Amino acid sequence: MMNSCPSKRPTGRVVAIIKKSPRRQAVIGFLTAKGEGHLRQNTEHFMKKAQHKILVSGEDYLQLLPKDPKFPKMLVNFRNLPESAKERVVSGDETIKRELVAAQIDEWSDESHIPLAHVIHILGRGGEIEPQIAAILFENAICAANFSPESLACVPDLPWEVPVKEFETRKDFRNICTFTIDPSTAIDLDDALSIEEIVSDEVFRIGVHIADASYFVLPKTALDTEAQIRSTSVYIQQHKIPMLPPQLSEELGSLLPGKDRLALSVTWDIGRS
Repeated sequence: MMNSCPSKRPTGRVVAIIKKSPRRQAVIGFLTAKGEGHLRQNTEHFMKKAQHKILVSGEDYLQLLPKDPKFPKMLVNFRNLPESAKERVVSGDETIKRELVAAQIDEWSDESHIPLAHVIHILGRGGEIEPQIAAILFENAICAANFSPESLACVPDLPWEVPVKEFETRKDFRNICTFTIDPSTAIDLDDALSIEEIVSDEVFRIGVHIADASYFVLPKTALDTEAQIRSTSVYIQQHKIPMLPPQLSEELGSLLPGKDRLALSVTWDIGRS
C-alpha cells in the first residue's frame, strides 16, 4: 500500500488507554500573565473550546504553555497556584512569564481538547542552568531529595570494620594486584579489576570485583525501598544524585585504596590462546 500510494499514511483511532503515561504527571512550561488583554481573550476562547463545566470566568485561569510540543496548551486555576506565584500574579509581576514551572494534569475529559492542570513548583528563570536541571529531573521522575532518616539509620556508623566472621567465610583478595579504572577524582569506586599470573607467562587469573552493597542494603528495609525507587545514581555536570547514601556509596561500599571492603567477585583463568 505504501509503495502504490507514497503520499498516504496509515490512520487509526484510539480505542482504549491501557495505562496512563507518567508524563502527564510531569509537565514543564511557562505561565501567561493573568488578565492580559489578548491572552485573557484566548483563555476564554480555550475555556469554551475545553467544554469544562467547572470553568466560570477567564479571570480565574491562566494558560500553561508546555515546553514539550506534544502537549497542548493547558489551563491552570489561579486559586491553585503556589502562594508565592499568586502574589506575583496579583502584583502584576511580568517576570513570572519567564519562570519555568512544574505542573501535573488534573483532568482531561474525552470531550475536551484542553486539559486542566495545577502548578506544583516554580523552578526559576527559564534560561538559567539550575532551573533547567530541576526541570529535567522532574520530567524524568528522578528523586533528588535527601535520604529519609529511616534509610540513613540502616547504614552503620563510621569508622566501620569488616566483622571477623566475614574473613572466615569469604575469599581474601587483598594480596592480589587490584585496581579501578575510575578517574583520580572519583570517590564512589564500586568496581575493580585484578590480574594474577597462575602459570608462568601462560595462564592468568582475571578478576572482576563489585562492591557488596547488598551486605548493607537488607531486603524490605527502608533503605532497600528507597534504593528501588531511585533505581540508579544520576550523574550531571554539577553534581551526583546517588542511589545510596554517600556514607555507603562513597565509604562503606566504595573499594577505596588501603581499606578492607566487602565485594562480590568473579574470576576467569585465561590462557594466551
